Amino acid sequence: MQNRREFLINLGAAGAALKPVRDFALVAPGTNPAAAKGPGASPHGETPRVHPGELYHSPKTYFGACYYPEQWEQWDAARLDSDVKLMREASFNITRLAEDAWIRMEPLEGHYDFEWLDHVVEALAKNSVQTVLGTPTTQPPAWLFDKYPDLFSVTAQGQRNTLTRRYLFCMSHPALPEYVRKIVTAMAKRYANNPNVLGWQIDNETGWDTRECHCQEHCQPAFQKWLAARYGTIEKLNSAWGNAFWGMNYTKWSQIPLAPQPIPGDDQPNPGHILDNRRFWSDTVIRFLKFQIDILTEEAPRQFTIHNLAGTMDHFKMARHLNLVGLMSYPGSSTGAGYYDAQSMDTFRGYKDGNYWVVEQQGGRPGSRNEVPEAAPGLLRLWAYQSYAHGADGVIFFRFRTATHGGEEYWHGILNHDGRPNRRFRELAEMGKEMERVGRLLQGTTLVSPVAFYVDYESEGAKKGPDVTRFDDNTGDYYAAFKRQGINIDVTARGRDLTKYQIVVAPMLYMVNEEMVEQFTPFVRAGGTLILTFRSGVKEWDNSVTVQPLPGRLRELAGIEIDEYEPLIKEDPELHDAAIPIEGTGEPFAGRNSTGTIWADIVEAKNARMLAKYAAKFYSGKAAVTLNEAGKGRVIYIATHLSREFSDLLVSWLFRQHAISAPFAVPDGVDLSCRQKDGKKILFVMNFNGTSQQISLPRDYQDVLADRSVSGSVTLRPRDLVILSEV
Repeated sequence: MQNRREFLINLGAAGAALKPVRDFALVAPGTNPAAAKGPGASPHGETPRVHPGELYHSPKTYFGACYYPEQWEQWDAARLDSDVKLMREASFNITRLAEDAWIRMEPLEGHYDFEWLDHVVEALAKNSVQTVLGTPTTQPPAWLFDKYPDLFSVTAQGQRNTLTRRYLFCMSHPALPEYVRKIVTAMAKRYANNPNVLGWQIDNETGWDTRECHCQEHCQPAFQKWLAARYGTIEKLNSAWGNAFWGMNYTKWSQIPLAPQPIPGDDQPNPGHILDNRRFWSDTVIRFLKFQIDILTEEAPRQFTIHNLAGTMDHFKMARHLNLVGLMSYPGSSTGAGYYDAQSMDTFRGYKDGNYWVVEQQGGRPGSRNEVPEAAPGLLRLWAYQSYAHGADGVIFFRFRTATHGGEEYWHGILNHDGRPNRRFRELAEMGKEMERVGRLLQGTTLVSPVAFYVDYESEGAKKGPDVTRFDDNTGDYYAAFKRQGINIDVTARGRDLTKYQIVVAPMLYMVNEEMVEQFTPFVRAGGTLILTFRSGVKEWDNSVTVQPLPGRLRELAGIEIDEYEPLIKEDPELHDAAIPIEGTGEPFAGRNSTGTIWADIVEAKNARMLAKYAAKFYSGKAAVTLNEAGKGRVIYIATHLSREFSDLLVSWLFRQHAISAPFAVPDGVDLSCRQKDGKKILFVMNFNGTSQQISLPRDYQDVLADRSVSGSVTLRPRDLVILSEV
């Protein structure tokens, strides 16, 4: 899973003058300053140009680790030699370098030092390890803060940050683009023609809320300018936000604060204001990153761009500008089913509707405060294979050697602080030998899925009010119900083609616009099944509550109306453990009883038919699950959160309706994922249980890791996997 961690390392970095500045705070999304230039002569021979936003198809499967020689107290050639030999022993072929190293590359303004990085890249290349370089804008250097003290970001409480940790700078500062441009351009000119540099990671996990600045000097005017561009007139903004409520109408843009500031005991900020602030933050981050992508498109057109998407920016929108999306995967120490991490991987594959990379794969015990247990033997390997199974073409472990200083000195890498080979290294070195064979098999393969989960970042943003977040639907439970059936799952979004799927699941689609309705309607009428859950269609696109009967714009498609609703809470004396009894009235629930949790939409089935009903409280007998037939397809509305039993019944029934089947059945806690090319399937069967599991096979397969034919059945050891290739 993606780990929301706050790094405390204090490195540095900044830039020098080369060309007139472009202010990334003003560059319009989609603009490419390099578009007018031709590709020029290629120093890479036949290496093709990588076009902006085009999905990068990895020429081979990559396996490696992040490496940070800039963090050494002093240069150590013997240590570098020892490390790269160990990387070669582990069969690594990729590393990530330098995303925090601006001050090492530009220790004084305009004075660049790339010799150490040249040496590292060359030493790695001599051992068949290529490099992804990071643009080091994660942390501007101390000398830049000395020059511009107001470059430090400001917290939501109004406190100016200081040079105590990374990330604490203002992305809207007008001086910053010039320095970013200079360091990124200098790096690009240095390494664009280096065949050992495969691509560029842009900044590092830029979207975290902890990086958001609330300064009045730069961010507040930028927000006001963003609002003026969005609404055109102050009257339209007042209308969209409903500012007549409580007499909050603005008369000029300069009156609008950056975001509603929290007041102890007050949980009633304006939802329209909150959502637009989130949209502004997302656009600010995307412009900051795209500014760098445009430079690299011009200066290094034959190297790909990637970013480890994080936080609350619109990942689908950002992914359109990248060649690859990068996942950070830190499963922790769980030996559970692995479904939560699989969902994250499938989501990242969905951002560009294609394969992705893992730029930080757990390589040791994470957690800067010693709060996570050690991963049991086999788990690091199993987690990494799960990344490949769900569509990764590259896996880069974080990190090669554990840091001896700074805020992550206990965020363990593959090697401990002493740098000697250990159990983790030996486990991954064995995997490296396996990957020499597995990697060749995976080249050109991807995943094909009959089911997609529908995600919308703006709708998710509308849920961030305190009255909504507490009662959000648990998407992971429904994802697990589908994964237990052993099938692949995609993640899709607005503007995507839904016709390649048979089932689309859209849990708690809180904010809905007409574009979504026009996307769903032909999908359903052509024979697809759309699953909606409670609190869908509640909001309009400005985050105001719809005046239509619920579920708003989805009402006609769902064939229902909702007049009343309530949270299911422990304080309710009529409920046991905040769960309401429900009874099945039609297939697949007929004759069965269960419970619903989190929320209850009290549904009137209009054109829809009832599949389950509530069996308690004043709405006993009202619909809890409905099905509406529309054209050749159907819409299922789930008005409460279903139990595992009812979720599994529903998924199994839908698979029968759509004639969907997995290659074979798998027990709980076993993740089955299938990559394929030209119709030939490669099956990853991964056992996250602490006990052995027996799998019955309907046909003969080739066991890739054991290099033998298997038939009848196969036994999975605890925390182990088999990779089966069709013969």
